[in-house]
Amino acid sequence: GERDACAQLPQFGADFPKTDGTGGRGSKIRVASGQLPAGMHRFSVIVRRVSGGPESIARKAVQVNSSFFAPLRLQFPSYGYSGIVQLPDGVPQVSAFMDLSSVQCSTPTGVQWRWFLVEDRLTAVVERALSTTYNASDGLLHLWSGSGGQLTAGVPYFHVLLQSESQEMLDQVLTENRPALDSVLQNGVAIAAQSPMFVADQAPLGGLISVMPGFRGLSLRTTFRINTSQWQDEDLLGLEYEFLTFPFQAINQSAQDLGIDWEDPDSDSFWMKLGGRRFRPFDRSPQAFLQAPPGSHSIVVRARDVRGSISVISSSMPLAVDAEHNFSVPDATALLARVEVTNDVTQLLQAVHVISLIADPAVKVKTCSTDFFGSVTCDQIPSAEVVRPALKALAAAVPFVQTSDTLGKLGLAVEGMVRVAFEPVRQSVDVTAVFGNSLDPDQGNFTEDSSEQEHSEKVFANVTRIQVLPEFLTSMASVLTMGQQQMLLHQASNAVRGLEGFAAQEAWSAIVSLLSAVQGTSSSDGPTLTQQVRALIDGLGALALPLLPVGRELSLRSPPNQTVRADMILAKVDAGSNIRLPGLLIPRDVAGGQGLQNCAETEVQLTEWYTLNPHFAAPRGFGVTDFFLPNTSIKGLLLRRCGEPVFTQGLARPVEIVLDIDQPQGVQPGYLVDHMCAVFDDGLGAWSTTGVSSKNAVTNTSTQMICQSSRSYGYFAALYRVVREVPPNTTSPPPPEIEEDTGLGLPAIIALVAGGAIFLGGAIG
Repeated sequence: GERDACAQLPQFGADFPKTDGTGGRGSKIRVASGQLPAGMHRFSVIVRRVSGGPESIARKAVQVNSSFFAPLRLQFPSYGYSGIVQLPDGVPQVSAFMDLSSVQCSTPTGVQWRWFLVEDRLTAVVERALSTTYNASDGLLHLWSGSGGQLTAGVPYFHVLLQSESQEMLDQVLTENRPALDSVLQNGVAIAAQSPMFVADQAPLGGLISVMPGFRGLSLRTTFRINTSQWQDEDLLGLEYEFLTFPFQAINQSAQDLGIDWEDPDSDSFWMKLGGRRFRPFDRSPQAFLQAPPGSHSIVVRARDVRGSISVISSSMPLAVDAEHNFSVPDATALLARVEVTNDVTQLLQAVHVISLIADPAVKVKTCSTDFFGSVTCDQIPSAEVVRPALKALAAAVPFVQTSDTLGKLGLAVEGMVRVAFEPVRQSVDVTAVFGNSLDPDQGNFTEDSSEQEHSEKVFANVTRIQVLPEFLTSMASVLTMGQQQMLLHQASNAVRGLEGFAAQEAWSAIVSLLSAVQGTSSSDGPTLTQQVRALIDGLGALALPLLPVGRELSLRSPPNQTVRADMILAKVDAGSNIRLPGLLIPRDVAGGQGLQNCAETEVQLTEWYTLNPHFAAPRGFGVTDFFLPNTSIKGLLLRRCGEPVFTQGLARPVEIVLDIDQPQGVQPGYLVDHMCAVFDDGLGAWSTTGVSSKNAVTNTSTQMICQSSRSYGYFAALYRVVREVPPNTTSPPPPEIEEDTGLGLPAIIALVAGGAIFLGGAIG
């Protein structure tokens, strides 16, 4: 067409307001009937950053006809988002469909269709005809293309569905070898549908792994240099390599991808559950350095090409690492001294993690001997002597934590030092407010003349937690906080794009370990440390979400070797749709956010806590905090619009949160369980029932409850308490309606519930 054809369209007129996403500066253009003359038109779209830099151009040819053709729509193909098709799979299948019930005019008699494959290098040429099959059902007419057939790696392709009133014209499309697409669009041949462009890609092939100084060495003494080579790819210089270790017995050499699941954290074959440890992220250098704990290890290398296809190989023989003698503190400090002089922050962080893997069992073992006189002497390595120099090394490394990988390795190092430093402790938690007198058989019988009495005895729940010296906890929280803050600053200045999935998982492991240690340690710094941990949680979400494409989720799990469990789900969705995640429903209008009308993305940060309480330091005696049990189920929710947090209250359509319930056992006759939904009120500093309610009826056999919240953010919990069963009163008038809980003290809440005029929902952990 003419170069200035767009000048005739109203969206490109001088007076057109270019503020609605259309026109010369938007992503959409609408062409009405009669605005373009019949003929071939090629639309070109120039895309560039506001900040400048190189431009890219997308083109699409459109045939405008004066005669009627049946309207067809493309069914979005499976490769549409990525634009990548694996070379061994051949030509993908696509389809177009027509809604026969919505066509006002019947399909013209004699219209013919056929799918063709187009190769689009410098000029779009018709490469081959594809078989075309028809299927009419349920008021729809589907036209399917054939699939399979050889493709050329690295070449862009797309499908076109050509239509004509003459079968002969379609038969003549390929009379000339590889004709230009423009040349066949004549004499009534037109494009009825066109697929998105795709590129045939072949994952890297081959690959070998070599180890220097060899496949045997000593823990804390040998630094292994790992090299990978002899890869084959159409763009060899663009390959990136990732290095990992696994226990040798965890690898299945004959299975696809070595029997490792790289995506699903719930799979038994998930790489972390198999004992995988990444010591170098994707990078173009084919060389990495490794310090390893004692054991037999497999070296695994993943090679990724420029289009994202990944191949996996492992070493042909195990890497055998021996312990030269029993672990000692001088061994650990010597390793730290050797790596510090390299000025390589990655090696330093890796060394601290390896020390933690070796020291964790060693510091918890007592070595005892008996002398000639029968006296028994026991020696044990003080964990503090290992942790203190390691934390000093981490503090020195923090200023150089400036990449996704180094923040992840810092997280692994902190998590490892928590394991070295902790000691299990038995704690008693006062749960009298939950069970009251229900566990006292003498108080179990109810009569009409009886009433709630003062609790005759205290009720305690015994729990096992981990305890770390307060000075170590403060240092661990400090180094992780400083490392994360540096990353956030780099992200704000566009120096880094964000935190990729593996590193996010490593940082999450450290956060969960820290909270577990803080909750079990009696210290006046508890409230301050829990605030730091909650800030780390939100900071992790802010770092990881920018790298997520719309429609994708990132699931993070607590370390599999921990007794506590905490999960995080990060997701990015279209702002115009309802948000459904496991145990969560957010109506589409919840995250509106004033001033963000041009933002089309909603980011969700959902955390789930089991036997861990991010608000454990809340003082008792306020709100419904006293009804909190050690194993209460908690979920945390935070929404963002294009990185900006959204805090909305008074929602017309509530958010729904599903919480697990662990019902109490052995409730005495004459008592029943009242459940309640609760949310942590930051202003009150306590758990409260204001603004939340139970959607479903909760019984003594329920395993879940659905809480509805009029706010779009916060920490939500399922609470319960055991109360006396009140017989129905057939003579007295019904009690007055009870106002919503506003954070009253425990005696007032008990009075409200005993009145029986409010329905509460919750859970027992």
